[in-house]
Amino acid sequence: VRFEKFGRSIWDSFFKISNKRTDTKWVDGAQERLIVPFKEIEDSKISQWLKSNVEDELKWQGKFFTEVQYQKRAQSRLKFEAGTTPQVRQGNIIVMDRNQDIDEYRVQWTIRHEFGHILRLPDCYLEFYNRKENLIINYQLNTSDLMCSRAGDMNERIYQELKRVYK
Repeated sequence: VRFEKFGRSIWDSFFKISNKRTDTKWVDGAQERLIVPFKEIEDSKISQWLKSNVEDELKWQGKFFTEVQYQKRAQSRLKFEAGTTPQVRQGNIIVMDRNQDIDEYRVQWTIRHEFGHILRLPDCYLEFYNRKENLIINYQLNTSDLMCSRAGDMNERIYQELKRVYK
């Protein structure tokens, strides 16, 4: 009981959105939609790749889906750099490795995961370096969750969290 509040705050930091986007819109209806503005991408292949991956993944049981809306002045955007580790910078810039084939499964999974960060979903895994063993340790708090594991997908937890924050 003594450490319950502190422990809960640590746990929640892996699963709860703490800084809501202001440009994202929740639309109620027979199918709930989360409309996310994204800066237009000139390359139509890349544009379609991002939209189809995100919209294919970030949906829930036919009652919720995410819609990427390309706009000239949107805050969120995609950038490719050679040899980089995929990441989101400044909360709005997805950076992917230019040297990776966008048709590979792990790259497709990565854009889906990184887009989750655009929606402010945190990682729910923990990584650290073990000097004694000379290796990186990775703890995945839920291997079925898109934000926790490469084996993960969209799930009810993510849907409920997006609804809690953006509705």
